[in-house]
Amino acid sequence: MKPTEVRTRTRTRTRAVTGVALIGFLAVAFGLSGCGSSDDGADSSQTDQAGGASEASATASGGVNDAVKVAVAESLAKDAALTDNTAAAASTGASYDASSPAAPAGPVPPALQPLDIGRSIIFTATVNVEVENIVTASDQALQAIAGLGGFLYGQRATSEGSPTSVLTFKVAPKDFQTALQRLGGLGRVRNQDVASDDVTEALVDLQSRIGAAEVSVDRLRIFLSEAGDINTLAALERELLQRETDLGTLRGQLRTIQTQVDLATITLTLSQSAPAGPAAELTVTAYTADGENVVSCPGDDTLDAAEGEQITLCYEIRNAGSLALTQLRVDDPGLELSSGEMRVVKGNLEAPLAPDQIIVVAATVDASRHDRPSPRLRAVAVDEAGEPVRTQVAITTVTPDLNVEADTSLPGFDTSLRRGWGALLTLFGLLVVVAGVLLPFSWIMPVVYLAARLGRRRSARRGQVDGSQQTPPGPPPTAPMGGPSGPSAPSAPVVAAGPAAPDESQPVPVAAGSTTAGSGR
Repeated sequence: MKPTEVRTRTRTRTRAVTGVALIGFLAVAFGLSGCGSSDDGADSSQTDQAGGASEASATASGGVNDAVKVAVAESLAKDAALTDNTAAAASTGASYDASSPAAPAGPVPPALQPLDIGRSIIFTATVNVEVENIVTASDQALQAIAGLGGFLYGQRATSEGSPTSVLTFKVAPKDFQTALQRLGGLGRVRNQDVASDDVTEALVDLQSRIGAAEVSVDRLRIFLSEAGDINTLAALERELLQRETDLGTLRGQLRTIQTQVDLATITLTLSQSAPAGPAAELTVTAYTADGENVVSCPGDDTLDAAEGEQITLCYEIRNAGSLALTQLRVDDPGLELSSGEMRVVKGNLEAPLAPDQIIVVAATVDASRHDRPSPRLRAVAVDEAGEPVRTQVAITTVTPDLNVEADTSLPGFDTSLRRGWGALLTLFGLLVVVAGVLLPFSWIMPVVYLAARLGRRRSARRGQVDGSQQTPPGPPPTAPMGGPSGPSAPSAPVVAAGPAAPDESQPVPVAAGSTTAGSGR
């Protein structure tokens, strides 16, 4: 309890006791005087005079008592009002002067705004509204806030996937509820979150710290002006610089909080309404797996990874249309991922996907500079009765930006073994492909071989026939000299049959007109 409040309550009790004692004393005094006047009268005249005096005294006594009671009541009312005002000022943190007149009595209306209750409150709100045309709705929101004296603090729009626009407005706290009502009337409110934060204690604490820091800075400046030693000057300058820096930081925090108190913040998100036909959105995000088995979807829109590092890709499927979707299948040919390799993180692929509901599947792969996500989604739209609708599902795909750095380090044993085994499997696959291509033409090779062999045989036979016809018969063999009984003579070598050599002892006929060697003709 504060000293001012203690003194006020003590003064009130003292005045009340004094008033009660004064009333009792006057009542006793006037009662004794009335009794004395009625007992001393001897005759009737004296008795009548005494009776008249007694009645007059009683009348005066009653008037005095009434006046005293009124005075005491007014004094008590003033003291009570003074006590209530002092306690209220102490509870709200406001200053109150005991010499000032009391506040007028009467009922206090309920305070609905922070400015009326003497508290510093930060109001924030987040509203998500679904509209048919985002551009038109954005213009209407700007006009609605400008009519209340507010302004646009920030804006962010995206056209990928489902078009959205995020607008941040600043309005006065007294217009906070009106602004929410106007923004909610732009379309269908999907969700709304309103929050308030009482920062009165934080502001009071910052103000007290700023006051102490200012006193400390002023004291250091006085010491700095009176110091004569160089070392002392240097130490004081360093300390003064630190104190001034802290003071500037505190003042900045105070300005930031005070600005948030003076202007409420409303974040409005405008999203495009779902089309009338079937539609779906496939959003792919990624994050570094780090060997964890727990899937933490969704990931990031941009990811930097080293080549060969394991990354997890999250495939989020959202029904952006007005019809339910069934027979959902997701694969990624760019990463050689089939639908059977996907793990379901949220939802059920076998159950119908209602409008505005999501299903999340994930898969873990090794990062590669040559592979990029290229997901595909297949779905069938059904009506309320569950019958398939012969309408193509409009699918919008958003893929992440993967930056894979080349791995310049030497591969380890596991990596080398895995790559070698992969190369061997690739070679075997190529051989199988080549064999499969040549298998339909395998009958041609035996036919060509047999034809070639048959041709060679025919050529050999034709050559033998031609040689036997061109070779002339040789001379008969000569009998050895000496007869059968004579001594055997050395046999002369057998000469192959051919044209007979000319005999040099016989003259060689010369044709007419020709010359022989050595003749001058």
